[in-house]
Amino acid sequence: MTARWRRWYRLGLRAFPAEFRNRWGAEMEETFSDRLAGLDPGAARRLALRELATLVASGLRERGTIGGGAPLLQARDLKHALRLLGRSPGFSLLTVLVLAGGLGLSTFTFSFLHTAMIKALPLAEGERIVRIDPMASGRVEPLDAADAASFVGSLRSLVEVGGYGNRDLVVGRDGNRQVVDGAVVDPVLFSVARMPPLLGRTLIPADAAPGAEPAIVLSYRTWVLVFGADRELIDRTAVINDRPTRVVGVMPERFGFPVATEAWMALPTDTYLTNTPGVASIRLAGRLAPGVTHEQAAAEASAVLRRVVSARVPGRLDSLAVSVESFPAMQFGEERVLTFSVLNLLAALILVLALVNVTNLLLARLNERSRETAVRLALGASTARLVIQGMWETVLLCLVGGILGTAAAAWGLDAITRWTRANMEGNLAFWWVWQMDTVTVLVAGGFVTLATAALGSVVARQALSTNVREVLSDGGIRGGSRREGRLSRTLVAIQVATVTVLMFFGAMSGVIARRVMNLDLGYDLTNLLHGAIAPPEGRYPSAEARGAIYRKAHAALVAQGEFDR
Repeated sequence: MTARWRRWYRLGLRAFPAEFRNRWGAEMEETFSDRLAGLDPGAARRLALRELATLVASGLRERGTIGGGAPLLQARDLKHALRLLGRSPGFSLLTVLVLAGGLGLSTFTFSFLHTAMIKALPLAEGERIVRIDPMASGRVEPLDAADAASFVGSLRSLVEVGGYGNRDLVVGRDGNRQVVDGAVVDPVLFSVARMPPLLGRTLIPADAAPGAEPAIVLSYRTWVLVFGADRELIDRTAVINDRPTRVVGVMPERFGFPVATEAWMALPTDTYLTNTPGVASIRLAGRLAPGVTHEQAAAEASAVLRRVVSARVPGRLDSLAVSVESFPAMQFGEERVLTFSVLNLLAALILVLALVNVTNLLLARLNERSRETAVRLALGASTARLVIQGMWETVLLCLVGGILGTAAAAWGLDAITRWTRANMEGNLAFWWVWQMDTVTVLVAGGFVTLATAALGSVVARQALSTNVREVLSDGGIRGGSRREGRLSRTLVAIQVATVTVLMFFGAMSGVIARRVMNLDLGYDLTNLLHGAIAPPEGRYPSAEARGAIYRKAHAALVAQGEFDR
């Protein structure tokens, strides 16, 4: 028993500096062993644990001293740093604002792009929700309904897979009817989303059965704007696309799965029974099975799709594959990694530019205080103490700048969320809600830590390079001017290079934007108008009837003489 506790005590001695252990370690261990001798196991355990706790605390305290004397961290150092910053309010304010600008912009850029491109959907286990898209020769295509049943039924790495498609829906009451972005969905997709309704229920398999009464689930926005938030509407009929349809539920605010849906109707089950290729197509969504990665699911789905398609289309299918990605990733495509990296790099360069400017300010301040530093060193102050006091100034500046920058980023994220909701509602992916979250706070903390380390290294370097004899003999001129000259030239070179890169990317962005705005599409855009007509399926159920409406409208417009074609 004693031998085991001695091993633990010997390990605890490593909390002390090596010099202290070499001098006193063996004697302390023998004293500890003597105190344990003759004790019963319970008393020995209590004494050992108490001594070990005291040993480690004393060792860490011994390490946290300068030369075995004054403690490494003292409250008076913090007070000294605060007094110095208070004596130069202009310098302090300017430094904090420059840091806040660089840190705030970097944090905002990362959070904005992370939410738009990478962050998991704000749903239960949202990281497992994926889009399943067939690809032919690298291009995304919807799945032919003739292959859907066999394809979905053969998947093992993907669960709760269901189809969906977009459809414009005319909803509302007489005098207040609007066209909304609707979707026909397999009821299983509500299980994928795992979002309970605000009112009523979601779609169920019975709603998709042949001959079932048409049912619809409304988004919160559609319910409020079109139906005036009428709670009595649930389980009553409303005219949707000129057909009586039962309103069975309302989803919570800001829910629009799969992307920006404002109303949901059931995808008929006979869609999966289509045997004739080319008649209909659907898109698929589902969840990854537990423990399955995107790559594993894509590999299995690609093999299944090739096998299903080859059964009806013999031939080489090497170009046929399946992409399994999150909805944010699929929305931006393969360019998302490049876009995310480049834009964050530009923001990081702006942060570098801010740090270079702050470094120049700190160097100027250190030069002004060079004689004071030399005098304190001559009077016996340790270099480590001066470095620590200078570091406290850096820590305070970076901490305040980081807090202000993070607050500015939070305000910017909230402002862009409010603006998009006010001006782009209905065309905005439901997961685009920008706000401070745990990842953003951690990233902001990382930026502040890097800034503190970078600026602190400059302060430490300058304090350690102070030549007392040269500074005092030159009447206040700081020694080490050659080193300072090299550092200044290095900072100027970094600043010029950073500005050059930013200007290059800015110029390239302007050129690309100009080319896009003046892109030649191959036809004359003068007086060209675009519109859309969606005949209600209830009144015009067949494709022939809807085609007649299009032809009639075209003839009427041409007859008025205001349109050429």
